Amino acid sequence: MGYDREIGVDVERLREIPEASDLAARHLSSVERARWLAEGAGAEAFLRAWTRLEASLKALGFGLTIAEGARASLDDVEVLNLDLLPGHAVALARAFPR
Repeated sequence: MGYDREIGVDVERLREIPEASDLAARHLSSVERARWLAEGAGAEAFLRAWTRLEASLKALGFGLTIAEGARASLDDVEVLNLDLLPGHAVALARAFPR
């Protein structure tokens, strides 16, 4: 059922992010940047991508640190967007057992 997996959760209030392009270029993977661009490169799409990233890092035990080791480990995570709170982006990540 997945009880042997670490989880990470992130929640962000939807709002304008003036520096979204810079943050996306520095921190999102090429796959996430492409997804963000395909979704219109707006603030909501960026915050959904950002919550996926932060939830993944938390599940892997990296906290909010975006380290080289974390980038290589992101493939070991399953991430779900959740529509739980109106006006918020919510992501839940489960790390696969190592």
